[in-house]
Amino acid sequence: MNKPIVQLLYNGGIKDVTNRKSALGSYIYTLSALLNNAYEVYINHHIFTEHGKLPVAKDIKSGVVKPHQPVRVSPLKSYFPISLKLVLKDFHSILKSLRICAKSYSTKANVYIEFYSYLSLTGYILSKIRKKPLILIYDGPVEEEYVFFNGAKPPLRIFVHLFQNLTLQRAQNVIVYSESVAKYLTNRFGINRRKILIHQNVDFSRFDIIKRDYSKIRKEGTINLGFIGSFLKWHRVDLLLYAFFSLREEGYNVKLYLIGHGMEYESIKGKVEESEFRDDVILTGFLDGEELRHYKQMIHIGIMPSSNWYGAPAKIFEYGAAGMGVIAPSTPTIADLFPDFENEGVLLFKNNDLNELLSSIRKCLDNRELLIKISSNLHEKIIRDYNKGNTFNFYSSLIKALYK
Repeated sequence: MNKPIVQLLYNGGIKDVTNRKSALGSYIYTLSALLNNAYEVYINHHIFTEHGKLPVAKDIKSGVVKPHQPVRVSPLKSYFPISLKLVLKDFHSILKSLRICAKSYSTKANVYIEFYSYLSLTGYILSKIRKKPLILIYDGPVEEEYVFFNGAKPPLRIFVHLFQNLTLQRAQNVIVYSESVAKYLTNRFGINRRKILIHQNVDFSRFDIIKRDYSKIRKEGTINLGFIGSFLKWHRVDLLLYAFFSLREEGYNVKLYLIGHGMEYESIKGKVEESEFRDDVILTGFLDGEELRHYKQMIHIGIMPSSNWYGAPAKIFEYGAAGMGVIAPSTPTIADLFPDFENEGVLLFKNNDLNELLSSIRKCLDNRELLIKISSNLHEKIIRDYNKGNTFNFYSSLIKALYK
């Protein structure tokens, strides 16, 4: 008997999906591997198969992923005004969505799952033409992300709103990370709350389940703080660095591990090199696999220095799986998920507030029993509530309800 066909749609393309430095792409990879056990899975027009330990995406015709050619940038573009460049970039996003539609049309999917992205019509067009159900994963407000990265409103914002609205209305189910994002969709787009579901898209390929002997924390001389992730502006790694410098000046015996890379990396590196405490800040760059697991075992407290209001707290799940205590900002999404810090294991502080971040870290350093409690409670919660089985059952139940 043929398996139902589930087609995952993502305008970032297969290059992003197979890039370990792309958080969303890596998650799409993970979800594809989970669903591939029960369904025939495609990512856009690529069929998904298992190859050894790692899943790979293969081109339907040739059996291999075609190499991506470097994009040639015309020297004329340097003379274009910024506003015109942004308009051209937006039109390119629309054309990219239409190209993916054309390439993906021949796949006779039973259900579509789209990871929504800026100016996408992919899921809407395919679902409408094929008359097949659409599950939409809504990562967050695309207009806000655009303004953050470009410093200006989208030049085609009428279309940005229209395309989102068409897709959201077309979808049978919309998956979001928190009640705050659900309220945003009902208020901004009038989406029926009953079709919005809350689920955390956890990247299990980044999970290292580490069982710790928490009694050792009582005897540890040095407590290691850590951040793992992309050095983006909204992650405020600089805030964590300033907190660490203050703790050292106050006489606390702490070290700081900063693992990852991104647009703010060089700026952070410069601040570290200028500090008298530079020998106790370990900057590793991007790590994965066994190297990353090694450093996770050394970190006692995993810290999210900041986040935007809607951001999925992926690092909390990764830190908790590794047995760390977690300190995170009380953004609407995180506060929705972890309202009871002692029993759920996340110590919250006011977002972007250095003094509150410092106060939260001091609580853990001054009270080792509290650190042990939040570490073990979060570890148990992650294993119990955020595992592969729960994620598979969540999506499988949706697919079965829609599949005809």
